[in-house]
Amino acid sequence: SSGINAEWPLRPGLRPGTKLKYLTDSWNRLDMIIIVLYVVGIVFRMIPEVEYFQTGRTILAVNSVPMFIKLLMLFEYKPTLGPILLMLREMCKDLGVFLLLLVIFLLGFGVSYVAILIPPDRFSWQSMSALFMYPYFQM
Repeated sequence: SSGINAEWPLRPGLRPGTKLKYLTDSWNRLDMIIIVLYVVGIVFRMIPEVEYFQTGRTILAVNSVPMFIKLLMLFEYKPTLGPILLMLREMCKDLGVFLLLLVIFLLGFGVSYVAILIPPDRFSWQSMSALFMYPYFQM
């Protein structure tokens, strides 16, 4: 035996196009994001300087969100939780449309409100944040 496997082109996991098919599934993309963020967070935590350590902690904290979303996938197969998760997924789609409309109205009101309140010669980055803050807190 020379150690060369002559059947490798016939195995289903190594055929051309299977990597592209793997990347089209949203759960697989989420897995890759989780793994990359985890590795980056661990690498940053290994650097002994305080700034990098804090950055690594922040990356790992942000990484916990997609990890818990991935945990929801395990519950899809439970007979009691599966339909509830499907309903939640559809409600999140509707919520996204609603939030988009809300942001459009908030920005429309915020631009006119800040344009009236703040003179043009006093422009700063805080006035840019006021585009969101004033209409949000007046809502």
